[in-house]
Amino acid sequence: MPNLSIHYGAFRSGTKRRPLVRSLPGLPNYVEVWDTEEKGSDVNLATRLLVDGFNREYQQAVVVSNDADFAGAMQYVRDGLGLRVTLVNPDPKTPSPRSLTNAATYVRRLWRSHLRRSQFHDRIADAQGVISKPLGW
Repeated sequence: MPNLSIHYGAFRSGTKRRPLVRSLPGLPNYVEVWDTEEKGSDVNLATRLLVDGFNREYQQAVVVSNDADFAGAMQYVRDGLGLRVTLVNPDPKTPSPRSLTNAATYVRRLWRSHLRRSQFHDRIADAQGVISKPLGW
């Protein structure tokens, strides 16, 4: 799509030592756990939201997240720059934090039915040949 820009984040996985909530007699107070966390994603995306807004590179931003860390950047884009910001909550089970909904111009939920309606057909043909959706999808 022309004029569409997608920005991704990154995840880091590894092990960390974490304290137990309740100590158990004869066992260590700390355990090693597998930990996965995003690194820099929200900062990078909020920066793009602000910089692109300052440069007037969009008329309306769409933030697909349920992370309240975006609220400040969204509110500044809406109130300080006068641009529209739509919040799309990708989690149908969890309501958006109030700070996010208050910072958005519009709020939408992303339901499974939206995803079903946006899927390609199982087989698509183009000039290069036929593309088939894997059976497990």
